[in-house]
Amino acid sequence: FRRQAEEIRAKNSLNHPGIFEGPPPTDLDAVPGDRVDLYDADTCTFLGTVAKSDIRGFVEEWAEGTGEAPNDVYVLVESLEMFPDPKPSEEFVSLLKEAFATRDDLVLRWMPPAEEKLS
Repeated sequence: FRRQAEEIRAKNSLNHPGIFEGPPPTDLDAVPGDRVDLYDADTCTFLGTVAKSDIRGFVEEWAEGTGEAPNDVYVLVESLEMFPDPKPSEEFVSLLKEAFATRDDLVLRWMPPAEEKLS
């Protein structure tokens, strides 16, 4: 399993330059706007863009310092049954359910949103 995760990580990190090479920000409030990009830091997978309020409650409840960086939060699929109050949005819950469809654990990392690419 670990070998497979490393292969996924090596492949996916190429798609997200700068996201996984250095430490992520540690102050959610310092990020402009009301949304952040969410990744599974273990596999370098982009999960989606979420409201800061959703990730704030989740991080405060389950932040145990088990990740590689200050804002990495290790969560298990069982976390879906134990959301803290206030409850996160349906958008956030759906995003996590989709991520947990292929894995039983995630290392959530939030980052400032990537700039929109112009067409």
